[in-house]
Amino acid sequence: MSIRAFELVPAIETVTQISPAHDKSKSSERGPQLQVQQQIECIESCGKNIFIGTNDGYIIEYSFDEKMLNGRTGYESHQTKHRFLGQKKPVNQLKAASALYRLLVQFDGSVFMLSMFDLEPVTTASKAKATSFCLNENPDSNNPFSVQMCTASKKKQLHLFTVTEDRIMHDHEIQLPDLPVTMAMDGSHICIALTSQYIVINCDTNRLQDLFPYDSETTMPFVKRVAKEEFLLSGPSALGMFASASGISQRPPVHMIDNLASICYSHPYVLAMNEQFITVHSVIDQQQKQIISFNGGRVLGEFDGRIFVASAREVYGVVPVPWEIQIQSLLADKRITEALDLARNSYKTGLTKDRFNKIYETIQQQAGFIEFSQHRFSEAVELFKSGLVDAREVISLYPLLMPRSSNYTRAVPALHDLADIRQITHGNQQQMSEYKQFLADFLEDIRETRRVLACREEVDTALVKLYAEMDTDKLCKLVQNNCKADLSDCTEVLQQHGRYHALALLHRARGDLNSALALWTRMLDGELEGDPLVNIKYMAKILTSVTDQHLMWKYADWLLKKDEKLGVTMFTCQSVDGAELEPAQAPAVLEFLQRYPEALLKYLEYLVFSLRLEKEKYHTHLALLYMNNVQNLMKTNNTEQGLLEDARRRLQTMLQDSSAYRVHILLGKAQELELSAECAILHGKLEEHEQALEILVHRLRDYAAAEQYCSVNARGRSRSYRHKLFYNLLTAYMSQPADGNTETAKALMEAAISLLNSSKAEFDGAEVLRLIPEDWPISLVRQFLVRTVRRSQHECRMKLVEQALAQGARAGAEVATASVMNRSEIVTEDRCCAVCHKPFRDPQFLRYPNGIVSHIHCSNHRHICPVTGKLFKVILPHPRSGSPTKTTSFQSSVTKPQIRES
Repeated sequence: MSIRAFELVPAIETVTQISPAHDKSKSSERGPQLQVQQQIECIESCGKNIFIGTNDGYIIEYSFDEKMLNGRTGYESHQTKHRFLGQKKPVNQLKAASALYRLLVQFDGSVFMLSMFDLEPVTTASKAKATSFCLNENPDSNNPFSVQMCTASKKKQLHLFTVTEDRIMHDHEIQLPDLPVTMAMDGSHICIALTSQYIVINCDTNRLQDLFPYDSETTMPFVKRVAKEEFLLSGPSALGMFASASGISQRPPVHMIDNLASICYSHPYVLAMNEQFITVHSVIDQQQKQIISFNGGRVLGEFDGRIFVASAREVYGVVPVPWEIQIQSLLADKRITEALDLARNSYKTGLTKDRFNKIYETIQQQAGFIEFSQHRFSEAVELFKSGLVDAREVISLYPLLMPRSSNYTRAVPALHDLADIRQITHGNQQQMSEYKQFLADFLEDIRETRRVLACREEVDTALVKLYAEMDTDKLCKLVQNNCKADLSDCTEVLQQHGRYHALALLHRARGDLNSALALWTRMLDGELEGDPLVNIKYMAKILTSVTDQHLMWKYADWLLKKDEKLGVTMFTCQSVDGAELEPAQAPAVLEFLQRYPEALLKYLEYLVFSLRLEKEKYHTHLALLYMNNVQNLMKTNNTEQGLLEDARRRLQTMLQDSSAYRVHILLGKAQELELSAECAILHGKLEEHEQALEILVHRLRDYAAAEQYCSVNARGRSRSYRHKLFYNLLTAYMSQPADGNTETAKALMEAAISLLNSSKAEFDGAEVLRLIPEDWPISLVRQFLVRTVRRSQHECRMKLVEQALAQGARAGAEVATASVMNRSEIVTEDRCCAVCHKPFRDPQFLRYPNGIVSHIHCSNHRHICPVTGKLFKVILPHPRSGSPTKTTSFQSSVTKPQIRES
């Protein structure tokens, strides 16, 4: 598909030259027009100069200026110098060495140098025999004032030269398998067209790499360097072949025109010329992009960043159309892939990276809106994301989605020519729904990205309006997730679509919990359209998290009327950070809950069991409520036995575990209700164990409960207390029943024997033996007697062991004391304190078990080393006073200072 990538601009409309006569006299700067038979043979450009070689031995220099006329590049040129080479033979090649300010000329089978200043020969430089030559465009030399030149000869050889300002120095030669025709050099690699074969030679190693053959009768060989170690070659069937220095083609071939006369490369295009046309081919997609009519073309080349083409008598500049214009043309034709490919590859045109990124993002945005208008959503969203499109630009295409408070205006210059999506859908509701779904997905995807921070209000407002219309579950999640939507705009839309739950969530997210609670209560009261997610449990959960006491009391009565169990959670689930502290509002809550007995019971359980408050009034109140509940169940005739048992179990557990209630009040209430088991527990709290066991054993005849009672009340008590408690139980068992029933007496005896033989019970053996009747056979209490004797023997032996251990410890302490007391310490005048490092002036000092000696006033503690900090566990007291031992020792009739052992 065609595109205008280049345009022809005249550079030198008609080449003129000085006649031979005038040339000898040099009296005229400009001569007559070139004769008909004289033609341009080759050209070269350096800076703002064009050098033309003719077919009759002339070199003509033109100077030109580039000017912008009506937005287009133009040239103004004039001849400055010329040179006749002495023979009317064609000038085959010209190459400029700009660093040396020299012009290399291939003429009459030789290569020589001219000065660019005056086109005079450089006489100090010798000529090099050559049929063709090339310069190294990527030299390995570190000398900036020299160039590398490669020449071809008629002897199947290549010659390498180093060219300086005044010398052409031969380096070495390379043998070839055939005659060279043309070549190009890059670094240490030379790509050569032989008479029927393309090859690559490494001039450092002389390694030869075959590329591919060609037919010299049908193919004109060309070799052009296009990049580092990469060359463009003219191949069979008019193919432009790319080859690297390693012999690998890294790009697909380009199909060029027939009868090829010349080629050149200007990224990302290959230009090919024959006698009638210049064709432009893209290396991106290998397609022909443009055909330029140009008759009689002889030379086409890229010179110092500019492209020039010459016919026999004229020179034209092939000026690239700015790539932005090319891309806009492609976008206008909706050729998006080509436009993006061209944009990606146009960074090499000299733009800064930041500038290119900005332009490329704009192109991606434009392409995205084209895809968007053609209903290709997946392509559009990728282009919008990669192009960093402003989300408001997309939202503005949807009527009524932008908040009224937004002052956004569309991008200038415009990224598209769309008014809104109604222009695209033409009223098709299915397409309208698809476009809205696209916007919702796109905004949701980019909502948390950094580029949306500046337009978060517009994005969230659009999403709220879309979700409200599309009836999606995402609406509730959105309004709770840091939603920045315009509240007034969204309120109207949410009310219009009946999304009252979402509106309440939005109010709550904005800190207006009162408005949110008002909406929820109206929904549950049936005044507004309900929502499956909103029920009494949900409302209780919300009110539980309320920290505003005013709001909590405002809605507490409403919730308790709906459900007492859920309503009380407003007070029982308040956070207290796990501390067992009485809530400040507890008295007020208890007063408030008097109208709601079930809630009152739950709240008292919360205070007593959850917060573990040890306040008598709470425990007593809760126990009385439990008793009232039991009383009500006992009065009801059709009460299930399980309910009554469960109520009494809760009461008994509370009475047993708690010790903060008023026992006498509860005991009177329990006796009034004839709750025997509860009375037994309460007698136990009063330490009236005989009465409690009397109830359990003789009134309830619940022997297991009696034994459990003793075990529970004996826990953590002294041994004598435990003995007494179990002795009281045994006494209760041994007493005769009041009614004289023999079966009861037998059961009591069996219970007594079982208790005696039980390992859980603890007795004083002597007291029990006095209680046991003399007529009982020993076999009945054999286990008790064996266990008692063994326990007695064990205790006796353990006392003997303890006594022996104590004696051993005492003996060890005495030995250690003697060892310390008999140890002497010699302190001379040269010895210093280990703490202050000063000599001892006082005969008294401290010596620690680890050998540290210090002044008495330098030590803070007698049992802690002042240097190492070690704590000494063994303290050696004085036998009488308990003070540290003081000893005096003598040696060699020198009195030792006193030693204080620590």
